[in-house]
Amino acid sequence: MTNYQLPMTNDQRSDGNQSLSVITNPSGDSVISAGETFELRVTIGNQGFQGAIIDLFIDDSSGALKSWCLNPYERFALSSGSSSEVVFSFPIPVEAIPGHYTYLLVIDAPKHYPEETPIRHQATLQVLPPIQEAVQSNDPTFALTPVTTPEKPAPLQLGQSLIVTVLVHNRSNRVDRFRLTCTDLPELWWEVHYPEGINELGLVIIPDNLALNPGAKGEVTLEFRFPVNTKAGRYLPTLRLTGENNPDLILLDVVYIEVLPRYDLRMDLRTLVGKVRREAALFQLRLQNEGNTLRQLRLTVREDQERPICVYQLNPDRLKLDRGEQWQVDLDAKPGPWWRRPLFGEGRTLNFYVELTDDYQLPLPTDRIEGTFLWQARPWWQLLLGILAGLGLLGLLIFALWWLFFKPPAPPRIEAFNSVSPSYSAANDDFIYLNWEIRHPRQIRGLQILGRSPNGNVTSIPVSYDLSRGLPESLQEFCTRSWRRLVCGNIRTDAREPGDYIFELKVTPKRSRVSPIIAKTNRIAISPIPLPEILEFKATLAQQDPVRAGSPTLSSSNPTLREPAPTTGNLTKIIELSWQISNPSAIAQLGWIARNPDGVVNSEEQRTDLQSGLPDDWRKYCSFDNQILVCAGVPVTVDEFGNYIFELTVIPDPRIEGEPQSAIADVIEIKAPEPPKIIEFQPTQPRYEVAKEEQIQLNWAISNSDQIEALVLKGRSPEGFVAMPEMRFSFHQGLPEPLKSICDVFDQLNQLRCRNVTIPLSQGGNYQFQLGVIPKRGTGEITQTETTATIALVPPPPPLPPPSPQILQLQPGQPTYSEEQGEEILLSWEIENAEQLQEVQIIGRDTSGIARVPARRYRFDSGIPDVLQPYCILAGRLVCQNVPTSARQGGEYIFEVSIFSKQNPSEVNDRQQTEVIQILPRTYPLAITNFTVNGETAPLRVVVTLQPETRPDPLNLTWTVMGGPDTRVELLPSPGTVALSGTLAYPISPQPGQETLTLTVTGGTGKQLQRTLVIETVLPPPSETSPSPPGDRPLPAEPDGLSPADLPPQFD
Repeated sequence: MTNYQLPMTNDQRSDGNQSLSVITNPSGDSVISAGETFELRVTIGNQGFQGAIIDLFIDDSSGALKSWCLNPYERFALSSGSSSEVVFSFPIPVEAIPGHYTYLLVIDAPKHYPEETPIRHQATLQVLPPIQEAVQSNDPTFALTPVTTPEKPAPLQLGQSLIVTVLVHNRSNRVDRFRLTCTDLPELWWEVHYPEGINELGLVIIPDNLALNPGAKGEVTLEFRFPVNTKAGRYLPTLRLTGENNPDLILLDVVYIEVLPRYDLRMDLRTLVGKVRREAALFQLRLQNEGNTLRQLRLTVREDQERPICVYQLNPDRLKLDRGEQWQVDLDAKPGPWWRRPLFGEGRTLNFYVELTDDYQLPLPTDRIEGTFLWQARPWWQLLLGILAGLGLLGLLIFALWWLFFKPPAPPRIEAFNSVSPSYSAANDDFIYLNWEIRHPRQIRGLQILGRSPNGNVTSIPVSYDLSRGLPESLQEFCTRSWRRLVCGNIRTDAREPGDYIFELKVTPKRSRVSPIIAKTNRIAISPIPLPEILEFKATLAQQDPVRAGSPTLSSSNPTLREPAPTTGNLTKIIELSWQISNPSAIAQLGWIARNPDGVVNSEEQRTDLQSGLPDDWRKYCSFDNQILVCAGVPVTVDEFGNYIFELTVIPDPRIEGEPQSAIADVIEIKAPEPPKIIEFQPTQPRYEVAKEEQIQLNWAISNSDQIEALVLKGRSPEGFVAMPEMRFSFHQGLPEPLKSICDVFDQLNQLRCRNVTIPLSQGGNYQFQLGVIPKRGTGEITQTETTATIALVPPPPPLPPPSPQILQLQPGQPTYSEEQGEEILLSWEIENAEQLQEVQIIGRDTSGIARVPARRYRFDSGIPDVLQPYCILAGRLVCQNVPTSARQGGEYIFEVSIFSKQNPSEVNDRQQTEVIQILPRTYPLAITNFTVNGETAPLRVVVTLQPETRPDPLNLTWTVMGGPDTRVELLPSPGTVALSGTLAYPISPQPGQETLTLTVTGGTGKQLQRTLVIETVLPPPSETSPSPPGDRPLPAEPDGLSPADLPPQFD
């Protein structure tokens, strides 16, 4: 691969004061052909005093180049004084579109050098078309004149044009039209000139293509006209030649052009203030880069004097001018010492010049710009002041003679009386200290100091000193006395409470005729203890995750630092809090709380008491710096996803009046990690054989293994039936013990791979296994499952089953039994293979299938049951004779015997039925012993005469029947079946007619007896005097039936 170095467009230079030095190779733009590999080498040097973690990455704004980079992100640790090299490889695809691609390299060390990083390096990579391997003999070709190479590009001076002649050869056997384009430069930068042609009318036309006959050659002129502000450097435009016959064939070539540099620089010094007295002269230097290169200039100001008079200030004194950029530099010229100013005249002209130096040693139009300004002379009244000063000195000399030889003894005079400091602080437990200076101390009898408030109230106890016998002992340490002065300093008073004080010094002279002298200080303030103030508060998400080993943290449930708990299924993130608080001695409590952007509290408020000093577990993170509490990296653990906005609250000491102060940090966003995902789940083989002692073994692989809470393995048949107990592997305490020998965790890939996981199944069949993943911080439910294909576990051939029991014979003791004699049905049977017999069941039914004898079960688990011992013998076969069945009631029976085997006790192994067995019922005498009507023996017919408007009385029927328990008595047509004996009030129909009442008796053998009673209702004979109308009483609808109005018979 050949790289062509171009001028740098974004130069990142290493400053000697920076901690990180960066060297990139190549350091600027590069050129490469498609299909080759571009390598960017970055050398990082750590010149700081601490080790650092360096992040290097290709920014997302790099577009396609980032996707082509094999590893766009690198991180490494670099100790102090060492360096390291990182190589980024960019394999350029063959199908990449030719053009310019810009990439941005970012070097960042946010934890160790946050103020100096990130460092950015931007450059451009030009991708050329891939080199063609072969050209067919009939394809067109073209050549460029002049010939340019990377080592010998064509020079181009801005404002001029570069002519490139393109010779095209049409080697095909068809007429073709060719067009030339340049894809890498704007259309205004180039122009194609095709040979002029003449149409049929003789007019000259300007064609847009080159028409060539077969085998002909032609020339096309390409003119490059770069703008005057084009940056100096090398340009590699790609030329594309296409023909109409074969538009898919594109011929490419590159022209190497070098734009020559131009170093034009426009400089202009303008005078804003050129005449000055005491102020500075003002100038403005305007610089404009009219060339096409980057200029970096340094400016200095000098005078043509041996001893400079003025002080000059340039703002700025260093410039970086890009193409066409203009900059204004402010220049201040301040004249020197006041005694060098002219006394009279027109003033003094001061000359200076500005020197320019190019950091790249590029030529300059001139290396200096000259300037001048006028320092005006002093005004005339200053001379008058000089004369007056001389006269004053003469008067002072006369006064001095009088003072020394003729002046009477002067009374004491307070020259100075003030406080050592104009203000004090109660936070420092300060007292007010006083200084004074008194002239003529030998004339002093005594001193008194008194403190008052601004409104005149006494706030300090008066203190008196007697100086009549010399300097008191209490003042000797703080005062110096001479014959002219008494100077006392740092005299402590008893004033220490916050407030304003005015102290009064009273001097009592020795001469009684002289009044005492009083002096007062200015107002002296003792400031109260200042409120604490939050100077800085920020919250950052810690780099280490999960909780750093050995680092105590603050949790939402415990405000004191504690050791981290073992890693669980919940999220554990560390947010580091840092703050600076002034006046920490005034802090009573320090608290914080976290909310989401909606104001909902997601970390409860915690407070720590600081009145007793800084807690021991905070000393690792906090310190005091010049009365400022500085805490950095105080860890706080959170267990939920979301956005956290921390608020720090400082509660001042209750002795200080003031409100709590709060500060809010930036939003901390904690994103949810990716959930685990099953990427592989399959058996080691599709078929296993129990006879070969093979067991089913499974393999699986899961990504994002650090987010696994548990794995659930289930086995089912293809029909969905459970084939094995559920296997659950909990990752709460790390890799489960059963999986440690067969599973590996790949930290770099964040994958869990398990091989040859044995499933304890011994029963043959077809199985399907399902693996489910339960992620951390979920609801505890399975979020993803994978199922294997059907796995065959071939069972061994089954052993031959033992012979099942069979009923050989079943018969009753006799075919017919008599109920009257109290006989019971007895059964006998014979069963072979009785050693496999589990149970015998006997049930009796009638001929219609209704059970008449409940089912009886006899279990043979422990041999013959006790109830069958008298009737059965077990000797290979089970032979039972005359087993009672409890069937004694008369009727027909069919008994069924079912047997169950020990191999399958839930299903009937064999079943047989007997023929119909009859029990003759008991015989009873059948007779109607009594049947009366109204107490008399019932006649065959009873006639009832109806009375008008009177309902007839019912008939009292009484009957008695002799028979057995199965005898059925019926009174028809109503009321039906009745008891063997009874009484009935039978109603009479009020309508004329006739009905028949039948008493039927049926015995158990089917024998019947009947008695009939005909009831006839008639109207009375008609009366001659009052014949009744024929329609007074309705007749029954049927002569032999009852009227609808008649009531049914009722029992007494």
